[in-house]
This record gives sequence, C-alpha cells and structure tokens, in this order.
Amino acid sequence: VSRPAHLLCDRKQARSFKIAARKKGIQTKYVSKHLGREIKKEAKTVDLIDDRIRQRNKTTDKKNKNKKKKTKTKKHDKNVHAIKNNFRHRSYLGTQLMYDWLDQLVEKFDNIKIENIGKTGEDRDIKIVKINSNQTDLPIIFIDAGIHAREWISPAATLFLIEKLTKQLSKGRGKDDISKFQFHIIPLANPDGYEYTRKKDRMWRKNTVKNPGSSCIGVDLNRNFPEGYGIG
Repeated sequence: VSRPAHLLCDRKQARSFKIAARKKGIQTKYVSKHLGREIKKEAKTVDLIDDRIRQRNKTTDKKNKNKKKKTKTKKHDKNVHAIKNNFRHRSYLGTQLMYDWLDQLVEKFDNIKIENIGKTGEDRDIKIVKINSNQTDLPIIFIDAGIHAREWISPAATLFLIEKLTKQLSKGRGKDDISKFQFHIIPLANPDGYEYTRKKDRMWRKNTVKNPGSSCIGVDLNRNFPEGYGIG
C-alpha cells in the first residue's frame, strides 16, 4: 500500500519478519530493539511509579546503605523536580502535580489563567489554560494535548510551550507574532487514561470509562467526535 507500518513483536517474530520482508524486497528497520527495557528506564523519570519498581528501588537503596557508600542514593518514588518552583521539564508529571505546577504559573504571571471545563469518568478535573485572554478581541489559537493516554510527550511538551508563551509575553516580547493571539490550551485531555498508563498499563491509549453491556473499559476519545468521523 506504499505506506509505512509499525509492528510490535518479540525477537523471534522480528527475525522471521525481517527475513520474509527481505525476500519480498521490503525495507525494514528497528525503531526499538528493547521496548520493555526502555519503558522501565522511562519509569524512573516519573513522579509516581508502580509498586514493583518502588520495591525494587527500596531494595537497591538498602543495599547501597549497607555498603556505606559516601554517595547519596537516588530515590525514584518521588521526583524532586515535580515539587519545586523551578521545574525544568526533565520528567513526566502526574496529573495533580501538573495542575499544581500550572497553578504556580498563575500566581507568578497575570497573563495566564486556568479554568475547569469538565470532569472525567473518574471525577478528575479537565482544565484549560488561557494565555493572553484578557484581550478578548484577539483571535484564539486552540491546542489540546494528551488525548491518547500513552503519549506522555504530548502534555510534557505542552507544559513547556505554556511556560515559554507566558514568560515571553510577560517580558513584552512577541509583539509581531504571539501577542496578537489568545491561546486556549488543554494540557491533558485524558487524565484518567494518563494515570492508568502510569499505574497499570503503559501502552493504554483510551480513557477508562465503563462501556454498558461489556467487560471492556475505555473509549478512544478522538474517534468519538460528533462531526467528521471517518474523514481525512
């Protein structure tokens, strides 16, 4: 079909697939050779991790203490960046810490405000960040992020953008570009699914709503808009 495809398979399947593809003249390459290992490594950059990883780190810390090493051991069950004012965007924040950090921006700058626009199935807030919205006559740029639970980089990158826009506007910059717009940004459109990927299933994509008549949970949120379904 002349379109690239991504396949998730074990090592044996990967080798067989590469051989079969080569015979048919199809080019292949590895995007990741150790996805499970990469997921475990990524877990160390979040502020909340599951009990197995938490217990493993406690065991490691205990061993290090017994060896009486002079170097301080790192604790991975709480991210130090996430609870400080000078968060440097080097970790993936949980939903509440994300909102707490945004509240800190609101306290520091007068060109940003936060509003609740709804609740999730698990009763979490869905928030929208409005930047430069005091000038209501300006056109609005709308951005949403985190609609797919497992795509952590989406809300993380959006937090960076929010901070950048807020600081630039507060310094009087962007007179010829960003200052001519309002920015309405939903940094995390799927908080329930996002937390589900952090605590239960890293590859989860949907939200966690219960489906009537089914034991399966979750809806793929961007497949359920009332307009334009199946177009494009």
